[in-house]
Amino acid sequence: MRSVRIGISRLRDELEAAAGRLVQEITPSTTSVDSRASVFVGTEAVLHRIDRADVVVFLDIDTELLAPRFRASEQALDLLAHGARVVGSSGELVIQTAVPQHEVLAGLASGDLSAHVAAERLRRQRLHLPPFGALAEISGKGTAEVVGQLAQSLLVQVAMGDERALVRARSWDDLSEALAALDRPKQRVRIAVDPARA
Repeated sequence: MRSVRIGISRLRDELEAAAGRLVQEITPSTTSVDSRASVFVGTEAVLHRIDRADVVVFLDIDTELLAPRFRASEQALDLLAHGARVVGSSGELVIQTAVPQHEVLAGLASGDLSAHVAAERLRRQRLHLPPFGALAEISGKGTAEVVGQLAQSLLVQVAMGDERALVRARSWDDLSEALAALDRPKQRVRIAVDPARA
């Protein structure tokens, strides 16, 4: 069995054939928008390259909503807000999802995001995630050495992945104290405090 997912280039070709007009693929490296094109496909980059559209379609918003990141719903909501800005009050925002009951989507449909805010607040409080705790991401060749030192601290919890580690503390003061006590590792490390994509 294999997952059948249409790629952006193939989607562009199929849309162009179906619509009978020029479709431009937009990627982060796209430098200019073709003035002859009236249909655009791509990743999030489209929302930052196009000023106005009649319709913005999010295929599989679940990839963002259910991503294994603590800010996933916040980032999905940001994408949807960008899409709404592009279409304005006269355009249409189309969202494909398998979880229409998700509090972000239900809140957008009803015009009331209070259930999403309450659920997100409760999750973050229970897990001691920002703003109810402190979080840092460590990456680089010296990660294992730094994690070894942090594992001795009672101020933080450390979870090591393949190439990076997440460090969680109950407060920013505790996180700062644990990081300040580190001996400089022999190899380079990067410490991102309150990382956007953790």
